[in-house]
Amino acid sequence: MSAPTLQGYRVQEWLDEGADGTFRSDYNLDDRSIVFDVGGYHGDFAAKIVDRFGCFVFVFEPIQEFSAQIRQRFSGDHRVKVFDYGLGCADERLVFDLDKDATSAVGAAMPGADSVTAEIRRFSAVLHELGIDEIDLVKLNIEGGEYDVISDIENNNVIQRIKRFDIQFHDFVDSADEKMKRARTALSIHHRPIFAFDYVWESWIRKDLMINLDQSRQILDIARLRDKAAQISMIVDQLKEAGSAIKQDQNAQINAIYTKLTADQQDLELRLSAMAAENKRIKQDLEFARARQDRLLETRIRRLAGQLLQKLTFRRSV
Repeated sequence: MSAPTLQGYRVQEWLDEGADGTFRSDYNLDDRSIVFDVGGYHGDFAAKIVDRFGCFVFVFEPIQEFSAQIRQRFSGDHRVKVFDYGLGCADERLVFDLDKDATSAVGAAMPGADSVTAEIRRFSAVLHELGIDEIDLVKLNIEGGEYDVISDIENNNVIQRIKRFDIQFHDFVDSADEKMKRARTALSIHHRPIFAFDYVWESWIRKDLMINLDQSRQILDIARLRDKAAQISMIVDQLKEAGSAIKQDQNAQINAIYTKLTADQQDLELRLSAMAAENKRIKQDLEFARARQDRLLETRIRRLAGQLLQKLTFRRSV
């Protein structure tokens, strides 16, 4: 039996949290959403997203064997487009070492693994070529290449056009901790982390969408509390009806239970009231943010109009 590894402990922590079935399923997507699956492998993530949300998925997989499998898997499904190249920070061809579970093009040699040469294209250039203004979700799992992708989209002002990232950073590259730190710093300018399990999975959402996410979660929490309050109320009513039919000594026990449940119900009502107030505050924050954006846009339009008027006046005077 092999000794446990550091990465094994990391993955186990992720699994113990039940994270793969919760954190990486809480997506705000619909049939109009655009998803980039960067590192498609066998297409499992793309299949899950298409089946659940019906959105458009662009799969980027540089290994011809894998991209052909994905293309065959989604044959006839217009929602899935497969590209047989990877994404990075430059247009280049890289040598990949392969094994049955991983692909590496960053110098982490795999003993006995086969090698193939594959095409990599610059993320920002591909986005421009496809004519896509905004991406709802980018999943990055490219065995060390994620650091180059984040560098490219930061340097070319693309990062703010992506609503959410799901990223698996990898620690087998040189200076991995420092690279992950720089990547997180770049992400933090326009995004906020939803969760982070080092070198397993982490997710970042654009800051202007975080208010909506918080509000949605508040609404769900309120609904759950209301359901629980209704269940408690039903139990209380049942106990009231049963109280008249049992002996006096049992009535004392029922009264104690009733008192406890009533206190729980009151506590839930207080929590509901507090959450409703918080929800109202979030709505006000959102309205303020939108109003601020409108003012900024109006100021920019006026500035541009003034510049245009000056140019026209200058041309007439000439």
